[in-house]
Amino acid sequence: MIQNRLERIDIYGREEKESGYIGKTVKPKLLGYVYANIQPLSEKLTEERSGKTLRKSVKLILRPDAGVKCGDFVAVYSKNPNFEITEIKRFHDHISATAVNR
Repeated sequence: MIQNRLERIDIYGREEKESGYIGKTVKPKLLGYVYANIQPLSEKLTEERSGKTLRKSVKLILRPDAGVKCGDFVAVYSKNPNFEITEIKRFHDHISATAVNR
């Protein structure tokens, strides 16, 4: 990977806690950070119950030893986890992960 295009991103795991009401809530738990090449994939305007929402997705090109998995949260251009990894493809020299904003 080209070193000057790499950005530091924080990786968060999923920590489930009992809700005060019913069920469990998912809170992000910081696992560490990795360096990735970030490539924008798409932006879609979707209609939801709460109104129109802009859905963004990015592709993260990571080193093959990066310990990421589907369901992890990542902080892309932010200090807070704002994307969730939805797809991972492993190759012999890198990992390609797709993340969607949450």
